[in-house]
Amino acid sequence: MENQGGSIPEISVDSADSMNQALRSLYESRLPELVGEIEQCIGKCGWDRGKVSKLFLMNVEEEYATAPVKILFIGRETCGWDTYSESDTVDKLMKYYKDITYKIEKRTSPFWQFRQDFSDEFGITEPNFRRATLWSNLSKIDVAKKRPLGLGFGNLSQAFIGLFIAEIEIVRPDILLILTTDGHYKWHVNNYGWLRNEPFDKEKPSELTRTALIPKMIDHLMAPGRLPEHTYQISHPGYLRRKHGGHDELIKQLALLIKTD
Repeated sequence: MENQGGSIPEISVDSADSMNQALRSLYESRLPELVGEIEQCIGKCGWDRGKVSKLFLMNVEEEYATAPVKILFIGRETCGWDTYSESDTVDKLMKYYKDITYKIEKRTSPFWQFRQDFSDEFGITEPNFRRATLWSNLSKIDVAKKRPLGLGFGNLSQAFIGLFIAEIEIVRPDILLILTTDGHYKWHVNNYGWLRNEPFDKEKPSELTRTALIPKMIDHLMAPGRLPEHTYQISHPGYLRRKHGGHDELIKQLALLIKTD
C-alpha cells in the first residue's frame, strides 16, 4: 500500500466553503486509491458488491466553522450508507453526507443521542448540533451494515486512518471523540504511524501515547501535531447503553475533564 502521508493543499480554512474546498481536493487525490483497495477487497474478501456502502466523505456547514467549540465524533462504520459504486464522484459523496445532515427526522440511536447530549454540554443545542458538529468513522465503508471482514480490510483500515489525519488537519476540531473500543479498530489506531502519517510498520513505533483517565472508560490519546489536545477514546454509546444503562454520567465526567483542563 502506498504511503498515506503527503501535504494538504495550502487553503485557508476559516469558513465552511474553504474547508469543503480543501476536503474536496483531498478526497479527489485519494479516491482512486480507495476505490482500488475496495475493489481488491470485493474480490479477495468475498464481499457482496451490492452490500458494500458508499464511501463516507464529510461536508462542513457554516455552523461548524463558526462554533465556539468544534467537536468531531468518530464512530466505527455506518449502518448502511446507500450502495457503493466505483463511479461515484467526490461531489456526489459529499452531497450525500450533507443531505443526511439536513434530514429532519429525529434520530434515536445511541450514537446520535450521545452526539446530541455531549454537544449540549458545550452549548451546542438541538437543532444546531447536527450542523455545528461533525461526524465521521474509522471505516469509511460498511458491508451489509456491519464492519467489513477479511484480511484485505487491514490495508484499507490503515488507508482510512491516513485519510482521517488529513481530514483533521482541515477541519481542526477542538475536541475529537473516538467512540469505539472494538478490537480491530483499536489495533489499527494503536499501530498506525501517527507522527510520520504512515501505515503500520513493525520496525517503527506507532508514536501514539495512550493514557487511561478513567480505567476502562476514558483514554486520552496523544500524537502531537496530528491529534487535537482533547482527543479521547471511549466505548461505543450502544455498548454504554447495554452495559451501563446509558452515557449520561460518562458525558458529565468527560465534559468536566475537558472544561477544567
